[in-house]
Amino acid sequence: MANKIKMKKHKTSFVSLLLFFSLICPYPQFLHAEKIVGGDVYVIPVHGMIDLGLASFVKRSVREAEEADAKAVILDIKTYGGRVDAAVDIKDALSNLKMLTIAYVNPRAISAGALIALSCKHIIVAPGSMIGAASPVKIGFAGMNQQKTGEKEISFVRSAFRAAAEQNNHSAKLAEAMVDPDIKIKKITQKGKLVTLTGSEAIKAGLAKAEAKSIDEVLKLFSLDKLNIKKARTNWAEHILRFLTHPIVSSLLLTLGFLGLLFEIKTPGFGLGGTISVVFLALFFWGHYIVGLANIMDIVLFIIGVILLFTELFITPGFGFVGAGGIFCIMAGIYLALVKQPLPKFSWEFNLLNTALYTISGAILTSGAIFALLLKYLPKNKGLWSQLALSASEKQEEGFNASSAEMHTLAGKRGVAHTKLRPAGKAMIDDKLWSVTTDGDFIEEGANIVVEKVEGNRILVSPSLSREGARG
Repeated sequence: MANKIKMKKHKTSFVSLLLFFSLICPYPQFLHAEKIVGGDVYVIPVHGMIDLGLASFVKRSVREAEEADAKAVILDIKTYGGRVDAAVDIKDALSNLKMLTIAYVNPRAISAGALIALSCKHIIVAPGSMIGAASPVKIGFAGMNQQKTGEKEISFVRSAFRAAAEQNNHSAKLAEAMVDPDIKIKKITQKGKLVTLTGSEAIKAGLAKAEAKSIDEVLKLFSLDKLNIKKARTNWAEHILRFLTHPIVSSLLLTLGFLGLLFEIKTPGFGLGGTISVVFLALFFWGHYIVGLANIMDIVLFIIGVILLFTELFITPGFGFVGAGGIFCIMAGIYLALVKQPLPKFSWEFNLLNTALYTISGAILTSGAIFALLLKYLPKNKGLWSQLALSASEKQEEGFNASSAEMHTLAGKRGVAHTKLRPAGKAMIDDKLWSVTTDGDFIEEGANIVVEKVEGNRILVSPSLSREGARG
């Protein structure tokens, strides 16, 4: 019976792994559920926090505009900024476009938003708009503890702004002054002050082409108003991605995934815990894969860790290098899925490292605490829970022995397997029933065994060549 339960457990675990593979398998077509078809001008909103989810949406929209052979792309920008790496991804997507690109600052393109605006060939401003203030800052977990960065970070961002400006015939010096307060531009800014321009100042400085009150006016400025207009919209998958990759949601997904994994390890029957774990961990990895944080190797590393952990728990006795290696692979896979650069160079990459550590440690502590509370306080005599928590005391005739001194006298003695040893089970030794385990050998019921050694509360046995035994 015990063997059947274990075999069922292994099959369930295998099915769970297959389900995990199928769920985390990247389906980029999901992101095209509302694909824009046709259109001479594409209007792409760049609103709110600039993150990798927004970058994924903009890149998808730009790609569709290319496939449709559009005449122009207009970015409707309304943002206070966000992640530098996400803004650079958008800049790179725009830099290779052959069509007309227009940034409509409506009403603000601050920080990373300014880099996106500079990545377009023309900049149009709305009345009362602003552009600039792009010096990078360190941001702590949940957006707290903002601090200035060092020269290394400023130099990187400054060069990105300069490259975008030069490629699109904007003032490179003006672009650099948005990042570096040490750059002085006559009649525009003093040394020690970052450049932040109003819409009218941007026009006067030659950065913006004109002012427009709406997208319709922008179209008229470039004689595009007679063309077919398509407005890009985030589809359901992109909304979900931005939700799943939020640090708090990521931590919750990991917590539920770890909790399910603990239940799967503890429950000796149907793998409900494993199914729960697969679903939430698949959501975690899928979201981070699509936005470009995780890759296939991170996912494979995690799955290898799970396989090693289950191998240690259900096949090999004790807990050693296999189990430790499994835990390491699991943690490494999750860590790599949370950070874009495993070895950070810039302050914002260190911020991601800290966020990843907070997320992982929070998930581990929370899931462990919840599991411990459930084991302690929930009723132990009903349904599935009776399989999770020990609800009755063990008796000596069932293989329980309280005397460790008595156990150590068994070394070298012979006995008979009372149940199948796969590799754990029970054996009759000295007319008493003992819980024993083998060193990986499978021993049939009724076979002769010999006690090799006793380690703590673990009795290690092996097949005996002798026909003598102690049957009970």
